[in-house]
Formats: sequence, structure tokens, C-alpha cells
Amino acid sequence: MLHNYGMMEIVAELSNLDYKPFSVMCKKGHHPQNVQCPIEIKADNHSAWYNRGKALEKLLRYKEAIASYDKAIEIKPDDQLAWWRRGKALDELSRHEEAIASFDKAVEIKPDDLDAWWHRGYALLQLSRYDEAIASYDKAIEIKASSLLFRLESYKTNCEKMEEVIEAMRARDRAKQRDARIL
Repeated sequence: MLHNYGMMEIVAELSNLDYKPFSVMCKKGHHPQNVQCPIEIKADNHSAWYNRGKALEKLLRYKEAIASYDKAIEIKPDDQLAWWRRGKALDELSRHEEAIASFDKAVEIKPDDLDAWWHRGYALLQLSRYDEAIASYDKAIEIKASSLLFRLESYKTNCEKMEEVIEAMRARDRAKQRDARIL
């Protein structure tokens, strides 16, 4: 499926990179994947490699995106997002076993990574490993449920605090009215 990303979005992704000045030639009717940009990335710049991978994903250039994520991971092995995005790109190429390994690494780093659990389930489903897929989806549901419960509890706490603030304001107003009557 071809995504329709505008040139400005792609350039915005690339703007996070360390690069030499470049020009983009874009003629009406050309798809973004035809754009060639001479970019030089510093070898040790983790975020440049990571963002390059994201931009390449948007261009549907998954093999190149994976190579960029590999570089980012080489620099920062505990980057959960790079592992997750690497897994997504591998999944797009139907390399499901490798994708699962990347998702496993992402959830090892961040066990409550809802997206990694969900995508892991999808990759397992593609391999007809249904029981494992269900277990991954169950974990994603559990994380989502606790996230919603946390939000509800936070909302309740905030409402209680607001009630306290309102009551304090009412008390202040009553005190002002009393003081005004005394004068």
C-alpha cells in the first residue's frame, strides 16, 4: 500500500539529521520514493540514524530503514523505539520471525510497550502461531486496561483535588464577605 506523504513531512523528518546542504527536486506527479537527497550522517549520531529510518519507512523503503535502525541500535542498544520500528519494517517485508525477535527485544527493554506487544501478536498470527499471538494480544489488552484504569484513577484524584480547591475558594469568598460586612 502506497502512503501519500507530502514532501514537507519527509523533509521535516530529514531535518533532524546532520547533513550537508542538499536540494530536493520534486516534479508534479512524482512519488516521494523517487526523491534523491545526498545526506551524510555522522557515524555515531543515534538520533540521525533513527530518524533516517523513520523517513525511509515513510518512503516504503523498508530494507534501508532496517539498516538505519540497525545502526541506531548499534549506537544505543537499549533504544526500545528503534527495536519496535525495526520489527515493524521487518513485518512489512514478511520477515516475521526477525520481526518477533525485534519486538521481543523492545518488550524486554520496556515490558509495558503496548505497540510492541500488539505488533508481536500480529507477526505471530502471520506465522499461524495462534496461541502465542493470543498471549501477546492478551498482554496488550492488559497494558491498555491498566493504562485506562490509571487514567480513571488520575481523573478521580484530580476531581477530588478540584473539589478541595473549589471549597477553599468558597471559604475565601465567605471570609471576604464577612470582612466586608465588618468594615
